[in-house]
Amino acid sequence: MMMQVTILAIDDDPAVLLSIQTYLEDLSYSVLTATNGNDGLASFYASSPDLVLVDLNMPGISGQEVIRTIHQFTDDTPIIVISGVGILNEAIECIRIGAWDFLSKPLMDMRILHHTIEKALERRQLIRENKRYQHNLEAQIIAHTEKLMKVNEALKVSEEKYRSYIEQSPDGIVAMNTNGKLLAVNDAFVALTGYSRNELLEIDPSITPTHARQHWGHLHSHMTKLLKEGAPSGELLFVRKGEELIWLGFTAARMPGGDIIGFYRNITASKIAAKEVSRRQEIQQMQKDLAAWLSVCPNLEVAAADVLGQLTWLDDVDCGSLFMVSEECHLSLIAQTNVSEAFWEQVSPHTTAYLESHLNQYMEPVYFDRSGIRIYMGDTAVQEGLQCAGIIPLRYGGETEAIICIASKAEKTFSETTREAVESVAALTSVAIARLMVEKELRDAMQQAKDANRLKSRFVSNVSHELRTPLNGIIGFSEFIMASSTVEEARENARTIIRESEVLLRLINSLLDHAKMEEGKLELNPEILDIHALLDDMARNSFLQAHRKGLDFDLKLGTGLPKYIVADGLRIRQVLNNLLSNALKFTEKGSIHLSATVIEQLANDTTIRFAVTDTGIGIPPERQKAIFDSFVQADSGTARKYGGSGLGTTISLQLVKLMNGQMGLESEAGKGSEFWFSITFPTPAVADAEAKIKSSLVQMLGPIDVASGQILLAEDYLINQKVIGSHLENEGFHFTVVENGHEAVDICEEKAFSLILMDVNMPLMDGIEATGLIRSQSSRNRNTPILALTASAEPETRDACLKAGMNDVITKPVKRETFIGAVHKWFMPVSIDENGNLVIRHSATPGAAITDTGVSGIHQLQTEENGAVSEPAETESDGGKTPLDVTTLLEQFAGNRVLAQTMIDHFKQAVPGQIRQMEKALNNNDMEMIRKEAHKIKGGAGSIAAFVLMDVARRLEDAAREGIETDASVLLGELSDHYTHFRDFQLK
Repeated sequence: MMMQVTILAIDDDPAVLLSIQTYLEDLSYSVLTATNGNDGLASFYASSPDLVLVDLNMPGISGQEVIRTIHQFTDDTPIIVISGVGILNEAIECIRIGAWDFLSKPLMDMRILHHTIEKALERRQLIRENKRYQHNLEAQIIAHTEKLMKVNEALKVSEEKYRSYIEQSPDGIVAMNTNGKLLAVNDAFVALTGYSRNELLEIDPSITPTHARQHWGHLHSHMTKLLKEGAPSGELLFVRKGEELIWLGFTAARMPGGDIIGFYRNITASKIAAKEVSRRQEIQQMQKDLAAWLSVCPNLEVAAADVLGQLTWLDDVDCGSLFMVSEECHLSLIAQTNVSEAFWEQVSPHTTAYLESHLNQYMEPVYFDRSGIRIYMGDTAVQEGLQCAGIIPLRYGGETEAIICIASKAEKTFSETTREAVESVAALTSVAIARLMVEKELRDAMQQAKDANRLKSRFVSNVSHELRTPLNGIIGFSEFIMASSTVEEARENARTIIRESEVLLRLINSLLDHAKMEEGKLELNPEILDIHALLDDMARNSFLQAHRKGLDFDLKLGTGLPKYIVADGLRIRQVLNNLLSNALKFTEKGSIHLSATVIEQLANDTTIRFAVTDTGIGIPPERQKAIFDSFVQADSGTARKYGGSGLGTTISLQLVKLMNGQMGLESEAGKGSEFWFSITFPTPAVADAEAKIKSSLVQMLGPIDVASGQILLAEDYLINQKVIGSHLENEGFHFTVVENGHEAVDICEEKAFSLILMDVNMPLMDGIEATGLIRSQSSRNRNTPILALTASAEPETRDACLKAGMNDVITKPVKRETFIGAVHKWFMPVSIDENGNLVIRHSATPGAAITDTGVSGIHQLQTEENGAVSEPAETESDGGKTPLDVTTLLEQFAGNRVLAQTMIDHFKQAVPGQIRQMEKALNNNDMEMIRKEAHKIKGGAGSIAAFVLMDVARRLEDAAREGIETDASVLLGELSDHYTHFRDFQLK
């Protein structure tokens, strides 16, 4: 069983001792520790450890004194110094006084310590074996000498016996007289030297040294020196016959009478092993130093040059190069060493082409001999004398990011040590390159973030100005209305407010569109589109604006432009409107042209190029690329002079890309610009297109006969029933009211409706589930338009409603004008006859609305302009202000104060019971009940313009939904207080 190795560690730093002890004990070493030199020496004398680790700078006895003391005591106990970095002279002094090796603190990689210990123990073993061998050999020499003395005395009796001793020795033995003449050699000595016995015995000591070197190499000079100096033992580098170099160890003794006998052995293997150990230690130190430098090197080219310099420091590497590999597998030379430019100009193209074409074959290092070099580097490399070469890929994260190439003129193949060193350095370089690339990406990202932040800051400034302009107009003309002396004056001011509001709405819509595009949430709604009509409409609008500025305007339609295409007309219109608006904005004189031409026309597809050309201010070449970036205008003064957010061209480009098209511009500063985009559209058959266009425009047929159909209102909250019902009655609609989803499903089986208004949140069965059943089961109302009524303005709610089969979403509180507009849009008493023709009913006979071939599902409300209702602005009631927005309330009920007060009274009657129910639910921790009742109060309060109560109810609903009992309790109290203030309010 192998005995455990004992290591003594002496260091005044307990943390260092602990880390060393823990690491070595994990490797099954026995570790003794001492924190000063006195204790360390005491422990050494007491335990006789196999190896000593010692720090230099310690209190009391220094590390040097410990080394000297131990070395005086024994010279075969390995001593390894562990001390700070940057004390090379001290390291050399330590080696001189007896230390075996030197390591720098801190020990970043404990494996180096382990490796150093193992090599020291191996060296100690070699030394001890060598001593034992020498001791045995000396004992043998003494024994042989004694025997030889006896044999010499008996030589006269038996010379053959004397020769037998010499010949049987495993060592090479030679006998030489005092004149240097070889008297005898054994077979082992003949084998060592390579010379024959006769050649050796014929050596004449009187010949010239030159002749001796030519015939017997170092042997003659060695014998002469041995004769003069009488060295008892030593080593020499010996040249065998045939020019082979070997190391010989020898021991010599002077015989009685002055003759010398020498014993020789071949120690080449042990010398090579010792040299290899030393070389590996040097390579390890080189790798350690290189790793430290690569961890902080700031530049890829510098790092590459240093790496190649370290590789050519190895004995059998003459030249090297480092290439970076791009994503397209192209190579670029970063650094090279020991390669002349002339040589590289001839070799580089061949080498680069070879590596690029074989890159995937070299996932691991590959080494070439002379025949392989010809294929890899070409004939020039062979002519230059390169004997071997290597390709070492630098891989990080599974990809080859760089390649190191090395070559040698001296060796036919690289040694195993060199290969290990090169591959280790390659691994270090790979990590360094990855670090440098990440740092570069971080720097680039930081710069991009700074640029984006600067652009967005400018954008915020521009948008703030753009928002304030219409807002100031709205506020100013609102004050004018308050001071108006006539109705006509008030109406004119109101029209101005509406125009400013539309400007504000367009700006906000642009911001929302941009946000949706950045989030990838903007979707297209393609339909059959009359592109001629769209372009004509755009031209008419732009002509009026151009005429006001004294500009010429024309529309040019190219030959073969189809009448109908399949496209999202809203988005095509939006792009053209942005480009036309810019042309009108930046053109002071001259003309503006809108054109549409066919680029390519196939059987079912047509590629159309739209262009807007103006004679405006133009865009400098250096700014043309940035004009499509978010928040960017041609220059910083553009926003100040012309206004705008800088999003028009950005949104246009993103919309064109969303439609798989291309967009660009041609411009010259001071002479005008042309913005163009081209898109490939499906082209439907003309007959089919005309039929479907006719169906999609059915909403424009009128006037509507409201007596010809019925509306179903599914709403559980009384206040909302009253408010919505009053709006419908004022318009002359007939309607039926149910209070939950079950009732809605049941009545839809009994009676056909022209329109269904469906509350989303109802007891027993909600509107989502009820809609699904009506769409899947109802024979009378399967295709009847269904409009959702909900107090939630979240996109998720709208998506859920449309996914369930509803046609549109109306947000509570309902705004009378937009609500009635939505009802008119969808209230269409029409049907499809047995031949598929559209029939408009003028009788009172109810029937199914529109089938799948009609308009059902074609038009969905996208914005408030098409009928969807936004939640009104909130109004505070603190500080004695009215709890109601009276103006909005009267607008809701067409100025009917009596009806408005009636609705307020209904609301006042319902809320106390709801508050008591929520208080009871709070005691029972029934958050769902609180959420439902708060939701009802929120909708009812909004319907009568009690926006403060509506806001508190909304926050209470959110708290209950999230299950936050503390917030719910506080908000319920706040709701009760606001209701108390509201309860005493009466319309005057």
